[in-house]
Amino acid sequence: MKSEDKRAASRRVRTGIIAAAFLLTIILTICWAASGEASGNSLPASPMIPEDRKPAAASPAVNLSPQEIAWLAEHPVIRVAQDPGWPPIEFAGENGQATGMTSDYVKIVERRLGIRFLWVHGLNWQEAYDRLKRREIDMTTSVAVTPERNQFWSFTKPYMKIPIVIVAGTNVTYISDMRELDGKKVAIVDGYAVSDWIPRDFPEIHLVRLPSALECLKALQRGDVFAYVDNMLVVGYYMAQLKMTTLKIAGETPYVNAQCMAVRKDWAPLAGILQKALASISETERSEIYRKWLPIRYEHGFDYTMLWYALAVFALMLAGLTLWNWKLLREIKARKLAEAALRISEDRFRIVFESANAGKSITLPTGELNVNQSLCDMLGYSREELRGKKWQDLTPPDDVASTQNILDTLLKGEKDATRYNKRYARKDGSIIWADVSVAIHRDAKRNPLYFITTVIDITDRKHAEDNLRASEERFRRIFQHSALGMTLVSPDFQLFSANKSFCDMMGYTEAELSAKTFEDMTLPDDRPVVIELARETLAGKREAFLLEKRYRRKDGGEIWGLTSVTLLRDAENQPLYFVGQIQDITGRKRAEEEIRELNEALEKKVADRTEELRSTILKMEEINKVFVGRELKMAELKKRIEELEGK
Repeated sequence: MKSEDKRAASRRVRTGIIAAAFLLTIILTICWAASGEASGNSLPASPMIPEDRKPAAASPAVNLSPQEIAWLAEHPVIRVAQDPGWPPIEFAGENGQATGMTSDYVKIVERRLGIRFLWVHGLNWQEAYDRLKRREIDMTTSVAVTPERNQFWSFTKPYMKIPIVIVAGTNVTYISDMRELDGKKVAIVDGYAVSDWIPRDFPEIHLVRLPSALECLKALQRGDVFAYVDNMLVVGYYMAQLKMTTLKIAGETPYVNAQCMAVRKDWAPLAGILQKALASISETERSEIYRKWLPIRYEHGFDYTMLWYALAVFALMLAGLTLWNWKLLREIKARKLAEAALRISEDRFRIVFESANAGKSITLPTGELNVNQSLCDMLGYSREELRGKKWQDLTPPDDVASTQNILDTLLKGEKDATRYNKRYARKDGSIIWADVSVAIHRDAKRNPLYFITTVIDITDRKHAEDNLRASEERFRRIFQHSALGMTLVSPDFQLFSANKSFCDMMGYTEAELSAKTFEDMTLPDDRPVVIELARETLAGKREAFLLEKRYRRKDGGEIWGLTSVTLLRDAENQPLYFVGQIQDITGRKRAEEEIRELNEALEKKVADRTEELRSTILKMEEINKVFVGRELKMAELKKRIEELEGK
């Protein structure tokens, strides 16, 4: 074709494009006007409030103090802003006014307090957030508490709690842990609470900060990011309204949007006033708000079906006229953008890969490795020594088959990532244990390219676990085979384990004894002493105690037990359970009782005999007195006779 013909054809195409654009503008203008007339009254609007309007009296349901009433009178203008792109919680309606769930809460607060707020419209969330921080706006309706925000806002208590979820493509399997997003691009709305939480808790996730929820979802649809994290209601709303059938909620996060109202820090009394108004909202009123917006419904009078058919035909015509003109330019631009993005991505990946504290490797499906310095140090090799080696060379032979089975599940497409524990053989011949996370990367046709592997040395932890298991096994054997009765009792005095010796001692089977409590087996007179000693042990006043106490057997009989009790604690010094060792001393106690009774009987006999002897002695003394008296009288008589005979 000659150059003049090319220029003429180009002019015709440009003329056709201009005419088509003009026609499209007319169609869209007509449709917009029609839709505005049909649905202009479908959304509630918050009225603009004149600044000189005086507040009415507060509702009796809100008990404001005189100081709070005076504060409201001194501040007749309270400027309020909300996020215009966070439906159904809060967003800008078709007329630009505030609407959504928080708007309904604000209207109730206005009625309860007898005030009207001044809404500030036309700002996106980032702009509103900056003005709120500068105190150019006084209040916002729905935010979560973060350490940064605590510096310039005072908050009410949360009045809505909504889970935060992970959104991904329908080809992504269930994401059970946020750590599965490590190393991946994840979209978030800049300025939302998750933009503070995720970097703090999951620093390996590459965040892509975008201005709105809708932009995040579009980026996810285009494949610019792997996932998007936000409020469950918001993503559910957009996915339903925009029919995003290629996306799904793929997992949960540990976060919850506990939504509060927030006011500027120097207006802290207002937070208390708002809290009283929110507390007065009944469960019925809250339920009505949820039913109204979940799922949200818009009634529009305009039928868009014919419009979309017309636009589809028009688009086909327009595409036919313009396709050849922009296709090549688009491909070139896309290629340049892709190359630039690839270079940036490669640079970022290289920095993360090389500077990571954990061991990292890029592993081909055939096993060849490319490792970072951390993994070299972990295994005791230099990079040159590991060049050309495969993961099989660094794995004990007994573990190769099981590791290959795990990797095969990724190669077959059964999952995209996995995590497991395995052993590595170091250069010096020693073995270490590692916590291994593996994610597979594929090309556009889903063919495996390579594995990204993260290796964390857990050898010390495994040794500690092995030692703990061995210790527990030794304790179990001692516990089960001890000739003494042994029990494990919780800090709240619940029996949860007893050995065979104790079961035999008490006359119960192990199953029967497991249903018994401390009170069931201890006589009432002995309980206070045992409880007092146990509480002193829990308080740290003693580590163990020893006492003799009585036990009630299954047959109703009693036995005496010499009971030694020790309290075991965990690594943080928190009580775990009491270990009791019980020796049956019933025979000894009976022998002691018999000896005591025998001693008492002997003492009584001795006392009786002593009393009899004392009585006998007294009688003998009386008799002796009589005889002594008679001897005196006889001597006097004899003397008198002798005197008479002498005469």
